Amino acid sequence: MSVVQLDSVSFWYGRDRIIQDMDLVLERGITGLLGPNGAGKTTLIRLLALDMRPKCGSVIINGTPVNNETQARKCRRHIGYLPQRFEVMNFKTVQDNVEFAAWAHGVSAAACNKAAADALEKVGLADRAKSRAFSLSGGMRQRLGLACVIVHKPEILILDEPTVGIDPVQRSQMRQLLRELAANSAILLSTHLVDDVAHICDRVLIVNHGTVKFDGPISALEELGSDRAHRDMNGSAAENGYLEIMDNYAS
Repeated sequence: MSVVQLDSVSFWYGRDRIIQDMDLVLERGITGLLGPNGAGKTTLIRLLALDMRPKCGSVIINGTPVNNETQARKCRRHIGYLPQRFEVMNFKTVQDNVEFAAWAHGVSAAACNKAAADALEKVGLADRAKSRAFSLSGGMRQRLGLACVIVHKPEILILDEPTVGIDPVQRSQMRQLLRELAANSAILLSTHLVDDVAHICDRVLIVNHGTVKFDGPISALEELGSDRAHRDMNGSAAENGYLEIMDNYAS
């Protein structure tokens, strides 16, 4: 059974149609979301995270259409959403930030402390629990953001550029953590880093002009790039496949 579904969803600002009659199903595992700037990725992410409502069509969470704010509030408890610009309470401790996120997602007050400690352990920040958030490096702040969105053990994780600003070791650790979380969650990973998608994603979506241009396993994307690889020795097989999609199917 699908965890998240879009049924004929469209969204527009004025005359600018951002998402066009999109059907989409997300199941457990990691789905990578690729596309150029302005493709509609951020709007798609916000629709899936119930951060905005579609102009037409339905967002369906665990089989339930989300038709009003009351339903949206209930369904958000099943979602962990990490936007690209994640705000923290700088003068609160790391532990306090995650405990607040737990409470905001419906974790009982009695359970918030342990839930926060567990989340910080998973993201490798347990030793910084008592530090003020403003003292964290950029990479640590990204991990704090991830702790805040996994603290309530959501079934759905929507992550917008979670590896921006972190070093190669931290990126490898993040990939490993996402693999572990994917056993029980549907994860949508939006990124500009094709190699991140190639390393950990079960499935790839490429979006442009508000529509899905490619939907398939990473092996299929690499196969699309095989001819290009003979012409252009730069880039990985997955990167060549992405460029092939952009060249031939993106209009």
